[in-house]
Amino acid sequence: MSTFHAPAAFHAPDGTRLARRTVGDGEPLICLPGGPTDAGYLGDLGGLAGHRRLILLDPRGTGGSARPEEAASYRCDRQVGDAEARRHHAAGQPGNAEAVAGFAAEGAFDPAATRAALAGFARPVLLLAGEFDLNSPPAAVASGAELFPRGACVVQPGAGHYPWIDDPDRFVAAVAPFLG
Repeated sequence: MSTFHAPAAFHAPDGTRLARRTVGDGEPLICLPGGPTDAGYLGDLGGLAGHRRLILLDPRGTGGSARPEEAASYRCDRQVGDAEARRHHAAGQPGNAEAVAGFAAEGAFDPAATRAALAGFARPVLLLAGEFDLNSPPAAVASGAELFPRGACVVQPGAGHYPWIDDPDRFVAAVAPFLG
């Protein structure tokens, strides 16, 4: 059985208060939601919390996280700094229309810069797609995995966009060995 920990907070480099919840025990794994919504829908990722301590971050202006002073900091590319701040600190539906609008604001997506950054990421990366995911089709996810020097793609049979809900056992069987 997974251990649920009380919600806690930390501060991003710009001072914005960010919320996080943890579930499970063991080596930490930072988990970000797939858009401008709180991380509550991730739950225990189908039981993956039985293998790792999941750190579920609420992006700026969602869930228990504060709204930032600068709306431009909602941009999705800013989540990297927030996750990094949490990493150093540790050594659903969006309810904020401003966060939704800011997440993909002008300049947040720079394909050339993103491809260059991914090509330089030397760690192993696993991307998992549900066989029937219309939002992130397996072919697109496989193409994304190819952008990483050590990227791999697993397609979970019978799953849609939330594979940890569709078949938790199969999800954990695919992800836990990758995490070691």
